[in-house]
Amino acid sequence: MRNTTLNEGSGCGPVLVCLPGAMCSPRVFENAAQRSGLPAIGLGWLEGSGPFDLHSIASRVSNAIADLPSVILVGHSLGTSIAMLVALRESQAGSTRIKGLVLSNSGANTHGHGDIAKLIDRIGHDWGVAFWDAFVARCFRTLPASPLLEQVRAYPQRLDNGRVIEVLLSQQTIDFVPVLHTLPRVPTAIVHG
Repeated sequence: MRNTTLNEGSGCGPVLVCLPGAMCSPRVFENAAQRSGLPAIGLGWLEGSGPFDLHSIASRVSNAIADLPSVILVGHSLGTSIAMLVALRESQAGSTRIKGLVLSNSGANTHGHGDIAKLIDRIGHDWGVAFWDAFVARCFRTLPASPLLEQVRAYPQRLDNGRVIEVLLSQQTIDFVPVLHTLPRVPTAIVHG
């Protein structure tokens, strides 16, 4: 799993651990991380060794941040599911190092998210530059400026489409509604838009 430093920070406070959506570069968090003043890393959770179901990814994320004494998990889209699984895992293990959650553009499950099957089909059959550009356009209301736009457009080239399909299929099996009450009692921001 690639670990990208997004901000060195001032050396105090928790570390922002940023988990992007599927096929999205961890660099999408860089501007916000720098504005926060906190140390921040972005994890390329679709890079490296598998398996690529959400529970396995959450386990690898927990291992990747094991040496950090205090973290705020920041998830966007599919990264939100990973952040929630990591928070649940840490809480169940008795850890108190999760100090906050920022959960963006996702829900507790995929019920009513009608285009996942079509998206999986397109990933399987249309994997390439045209699909990646269409995906980027779908992910941003306003496309980011250069050089971030080029980084975001190039990022899927690093990925294997089979891994993306595996994680999306896994996401369809997850329902956080029954376990939301077991999340750690930490400040949590839920952002949509």
